[in-house]
Amino acid sequence: HKVSTMVSPFEIDLHEFVMLDLNHYLFYYMNPEFDYLGRCLIHNNLVELKDGELISQWSSKSIPLHDLEIPDFQYKYNQFLCVDYFHINSIQKTSSPSGYILSAARQNAVYFISPQSPAPSWTLGGKADQFSLTADQKFSFQHTATYDPQTQHLLLFDNGIHRKGARVLEFALDFTHRRISRWYTHLSLPKETTLMGSVFSCGPDCLVINPGPDQDFQLIEYDTQKNRTIFQLRFTDPETFLYRAYKIAPQ
Repeated sequence: HKVSTMVSPFEIDLHEFVMLDLNHYLFYYMNPEFDYLGRCLIHNNLVELKDGELISQWSSKSIPLHDLEIPDFQYKYNQFLCVDYFHINSIQKTSSPSGYILSAARQNAVYFISPQSPAPSWTLGGKADQFSLTADQKFSFQHTATYDPQTQHLLLFDNGIHRKGARVLEFALDFTHRRISRWYTHLSLPKETTLMGSVFSCGPDCLVINPGPDQDFQLIEYDTQKNRTIFQLRFTDPETFLYRAYKIAPQ
């Protein structure tokens, strides 16, 4: 599908498309541009549309290059070799405060974007980390960062590329002092997850975890209080795996 011409002629990226309500959507698209060094950089552009009207738009190009990691990895985009330096893989709209939580896998960082400013309101992880993460707290190539405004906790799946082991992390964020007041490792896995992965809350002390294609199972429901697996799913076909997994209550 093409983005509305009032936004961009580029194709919507399929990593994230959120339906907030009828005719109300969140998504992003990529657009390549050459920087002053002659590199083709793929910018990620967040869009909120409602009833065909543009509500909000944001681009990763608003972040200064000195605050970004520019990886060496390139792939062919149209006729150019480009660097997918940001790579949004989850978007969450929040109402208190109003804004968007973005997980940028290639930056090893989570950003909070306010509609009032192009600069991130805060950054967790990555080169421009504002919460002074320790070596043990740092995550890499993470997926599905979800924020709970009531508890000020952030939950994410750490693909663990740098530490060679995936895990599920939860951070209690202290915005006043820009620090981590508490943090939890809910589950550690023996191998890194090269692609995909997800974690979502399914109630008090309950997580649904999809570890991606590199682990020995494809889905678990996990009790964080008792540190035990409630339910586990494995596919007999090794080429079958999940991108995301949710628990849906019966109606």
